[in-house]
Amino acid sequence: MANYNRKAIIESLKRERVEAENKCEVVDGVDVYEILLSLFQSDKTDEEIINRMEEENKKKNIWAMEFDRRAIMNEEAGDEEGEQEERMRVDNQFRQSWIIEDYLAKIVTV
Repeated sequence: MANYNRKAIIESLKRERVEAENKCEVVDGVDVYEILLSLFQSDKTDEEIINRMEEENKKKNIWAMEFDRRAIMNEEAGDEEGEQEERMRVDNQFRQSWIIEDYLAKIVTV
């Protein structure tokens, strides 16, 4: 199912995390890099890692939809600041989801 080098994945995650922190890209919520690093550094099987990544990705998408709903409510209420804050949260959740999807694509072979 999976054909990858864990050590290379861990090094890649560490590099990307530093770059993201330097650019202040992960601004809200749980640090997706910490989640992924803990998975790849664990003794979990490949299947367990993939399943957990898929679960985390699903959570990120659910939160993105919730924040989008809140942004719409704020927009309808005329709360521009609240709307912008929720839109930032939507973007952040999607960014974290894309990171997970990128690493899933790197480790899962068809």
